[in-house]
Amino acid sequence: MENRCEAPIGVFDSGVGGLTVAREIMRNIPNERIIYFGDTARVPYGSKSKDTVLRYSRQIIRFLRTQDVKAIVVACNTASAYALEEIKKELDIPIIGVVKPGARVAGKATKNGKIGIIGTEATVNSGIYTEFIQAQNPDIQVLGKACPLFVPLVEEGWLKDSVTAEVAGRYLDSLMEQGIDTLILGCTHYPLLRSLLRDIVGEGVTLVNPAYETARELKELLKREHLENPCTGDCEAERYKFYVSDLAEKFKEFANSILPFDIEMTRQINIEEYENMTKDVLLRIKGLQSVEAEEETVEMIAPGIYFERDGKHYIKYDEAVEGTEETIQNLIKVDGSSMEVTKRGVTNAHMVFERNKKNHTYYSTPFGNLLVGISAKDIVLKAAEDSLDIKVEYALEVNYEHLADCTISMNVQSKKRAHLHL
Repeated sequence: MENRCEAPIGVFDSGVGGLTVAREIMRNIPNERIIYFGDTARVPYGSKSKDTVLRYSRQIIRFLRTQDVKAIVVACNTASAYALEEIKKELDIPIIGVVKPGARVAGKATKNGKIGIIGTEATVNSGIYTEFIQAQNPDIQVLGKACPLFVPLVEEGWLKDSVTAEVAGRYLDSLMEQGIDTLILGCTHYPLLRSLLRDIVGEGVTLVNPAYETARELKELLKREHLENPCTGDCEAERYKFYVSDLAEKFKEFANSILPFDIEMTRQINIEEYENMTKDVLLRIKGLQSVEAEEETVEMIAPGIYFERDGKHYIKYDEAVEGTEETIQNLIKVDGSSMEVTKRGVTNAHMVFERNKKNHTYYSTPFGNLLVGISAKDIVLKAAEDSLDIKVEYALEVNYEHLADCTISMNVQSKKRAHLHL
């Protein structure tokens, strides 16, 4: 993508509940594009083990990465509690969950120091809300109540049904008896029951909707990372896309009942295909830089991981910084006409190489920022069963001044046979 800021936000949930987060993003950051995935084949997550939720989350994130997202929102409390911190270590793009924003607001809202949290069994039992709230103020008492029937009731669309009201009353009785003055809706399905819950707890209890708070935190994150979408092009061109793992038509009908517009299409994918996509590889890179008839060559070999999806090749590897213990995380995405290189660590950049086009990016280093211009002259990609060869020729500018003519050659080999060639 020519302008990284125009890339979409990835949002995922176990089902339809994350639509409450997507809805708040649409309201609060209207310029942003969204790729939404609802895991409707495997809902609910709240009764699943931590290992299972982590596996599901990794599959979904692999899918979202193939959609070229610039940031990810885990719009599921259970996945935020069980998987977020682990996944964050594996990514080179920003990712946030829904727990911290809600916990922070609830800690500020309570007046009597008694906060109730309703959520899935997994979220409540994880104690993650208690941990975050008491990190702000250890004197606050956090009272949890698992409400496992809420998710299937919401998924069925029984938002104002008498059965739902009866179930909600039973769940909330014990919390109300203990005198809470703040209640966190600790599952992204629950804001859809907000009016029903308000009738039960009364006006004296503050309802905290983490969906709204998450949208606000995302807005601040995008601004901080210089990833806000200026929407200078066609802002309406398929701004929102929706994917599910099952029951696409049912999802679309429900989404149309709560979103501020009707969606025309929901795409169903086999998310299990994103389980074992990666292979261990060895990456050999040779860089040639020509400046005023003088040439400088740099070569390196590094282990990495590789996967291919929708005609695009992805290579991820770590680069050691000479003289330090620091590393730079690199992600390369390439097809026949373009290549993108994302760097995270002591150096941060997102460089786009497109044949016969010039792209600019800020290259952030510990010594300051450089405005880098890249004019790709040619991109050659040769893919075989166990190897990949990439060659890119380009002109390099720094702060609008021509610096060098460059060539990057990359050879990616499966580790099983790399020793035959390296």
